[in-house]
Amino acid sequence: MFVMSCEVCKTCQISFETLNGYNISDLNAAASIMGYSNWDSYLESLYPSEEFCGAALDAAEEVSESADLNGDGTSDYRSFWDCN
Repeated sequence: MFVMSCEVCKTCQISFETLNGYNISDLNAAASIMGYSNWDSYLESLYPSEEFCGAALDAAEEVSESADLNGDGTSDYRSFWDCN
């Protein structure tokens, strides 16, 4: 009897969300200064879509980084891998 193990793989892209009412136009303006059409384009240039499998996929799906962009002590931004 043969047991086949199938490793799950997904294509992931970096994604983000603004939190606590932070205005996305500030991020888009920063991206524009750097020559990108918007913040999405900027992130895609840094982190192109990538296929993750097995343990690497598990690790990617657990990534969630938050930041306080305006220094008020509240997280304004969260980035993560969106895997499908």
